[in-house]
Amino acid sequence: MPRNRKHSKQKRRKTLESKRSFVRTTRKRLTLVIGVLIATLAFLFFKIGGIFWPAWMLGYRNPLIALTGFLAIFLAFASPIIVNANSDPRPLSGTGDYWIEAGPHPDSLSDSSGGDGGDDGGGE
Repeated sequence: MPRNRKHSKQKRRKTLESKRSFVRTTRKRLTLVIGVLIATLAFLFFKIGGIFWPAWMLGYRNPLIALTGFLAIFLAFASPIIVNANSDPRPLSGTGDYWIEAGPHPDSLSDSSGGDGGDDGGGE
């Protein structure tokens, strides 16, 4: 019995370490993405390097500023939810093995007429 408890504690510790690793990785990636969006927003807002921008970018500057700002703010507020979802995924309710048990309908996989279902233009 003591061996099972020890094994259980080790398994929980490994799961906790794995979870922390997921959290660290997700936070780093979100920080990178939000940082790139804010840098892009600064370039667009202050027209940094504007002479090198293509003509279409000059025409769509304001919508690009709005889109980039919205994405940065959205990710900043949604980051706790994203981190939690990545570090602690919850299984969906239900059996989850519908396609294994039932599978697709047998008639949907094969054509009963033997042809491709189209007319080849022949006389018969």
